[in-house]
Amino acid sequence: MQIKFNLAETGEYSGSTPPVPAGRYLVEIVDEKYGPTKSGKGNALELRYSILQGEKRGYLIREWINIDHSSESTREIAQTQLKSLGIACGKPVYKDTTELFRIPFYLDVIVEEVGGKERNAVKGYAPYGGNEASQGAPPPQYQAQVQAPPQYQAQPTQSQTPPTQGASGAWWKQ
Repeated sequence: MQIKFNLAETGEYSGSTPPVPAGRYLVEIVDEKYGPTKSGKGNALELRYSILQGEKRGYLIREWINIDHSSESTREIAQTQLKSLGIACGKPVYKDTTELFRIPFYLDVIVEEVGGKERNAVKGYAPYGGNEASQGAPPPQYQAQVQAPPQYQAQPTQSQTPPTQGASGAWWKQ
């Protein structure tokens, strides 16, 4: 194939895509991978979420949940993440994370800097449409909807308290 632009004026590929802006996105889980953490202190579940609508439709957001870890508090955090994820998908009890695939729900993300690079981090999950009542059945024609997802509201509800950075430094310790 003939290249029709000037390679001398083009930057080099970094191997990663820039993070999506912080906000709430309608997503679904499309893939997962389980393996050792970089620290070697346990194993993590990597979930890949695909954005379903808006300008960033089709972009992937990744999250690592440290399921098996030498730290008890890290394991407890992972369990609460998986419980909250199931609730957002309308399946508060499930036996395999693949049961949550292709169910639309809202994902709250932020942009954080790690090692001099920006990346997305997941800060919460929320049900979409009928997920709570339908116990996981996707609402009909959810992909055809074009309305923008609502903006994240930092107001706690009885079932979900949005994360905040407090004096303890970590939202899950509050």
